[in-house]
Amino acid sequence: MASRADYLSKYLSKGDPKRSKKKSKKSSSVSSSEPPHLIVIEGSGVFCQDASHKDSTSVSQQLSIKETFTHTDNEFEPTSVALVPNLTAKMGGFKRIDNGEIVKTDKMDVGKPQADDRPNTIYRDSSGKIIDLQVKRDEIKTRNKENARREVLEKDRINTGDLDKLKREEETSRLARATRFDYSKNDKEYTDHMSRKERFDDPLAGRLGSSSEAHEEPTSATGRPVYSGGPQPENRFKIKAGHFWDGIDRGNGFEDRLVRSRDLVYVKKFTDRASKESYTEYDFE
Repeated sequence: MASRADYLSKYLSKGDPKRSKKKSKKSSSVSSSEPPHLIVIEGSGVFCQDASHKDSTSVSQQLSIKETFTHTDNEFEPTSVALVPNLTAKMGGFKRIDNGEIVKTDKMDVGKPQADDRPNTIYRDSSGKIIDLQVKRDEIKTRNKENARREVLEKDRINTGDLDKLKREEETSRLARATRFDYSKNDKEYTDHMSRKERFDDPLAGRLGSSSEAHEEPTSATGRPVYSGGPQPENRFKIKAGHFWDGIDRGNGFEDRLVRSRDLVYVKKFTDRASKESYTEYDFE
């Protein structure tokens, strides 16, 4: 007599392998059967060739596909799409696909710059006082201009000699006094200039004036005494010898040769320009 365990194992097991194999063959044969052929007729829809395949699902699909075709005589004519009435005039924009919100074109400020609502930056110094940047920039620019002007004046003062300063002052005063260009014999400035002028054939030269003026030592433009004991050697700067010079030239002759070479260059340039001139273009008749 079979035990209770054998009885339960008989019904709880997967069953006979031959029987399951036979079932799998049957299912494969059903799945391998060819699907029914679908016939598509233009303007009519989709139809199935197999009559047994017409179920409720296939019929509904055929009807939905058939509704998509338009019953027109000419298939090349443009079709009209039914839209919501006055869609463009009513919406005036476009509809978003994410949330369905209608965005109007007049609210889209694409080309307009966005207003900056951020507050201005406040700058303070070390004491906490508010600083205006524009005023500070102007002050720095003015200070830089003043420093540049002072630097130019300082360089000019250092590089300018006493004689140049005197000449500049004389030129400035002469231009300030030059209110007119005509002179008369009664003009005091003209008479003083003519009286101080030395003439070689003047019989009264050295006789007029005080004795102090006759024995006055010659001085330079800066007021320093100069050498008056005889001829002086030339130099390129045309500086006269000092008052304490003993009259002995202790140079190596460089200044004399330099002045002579400059004179030769000037004479050669003048003669070349004169030789190139042609007198045939002048009409002396």
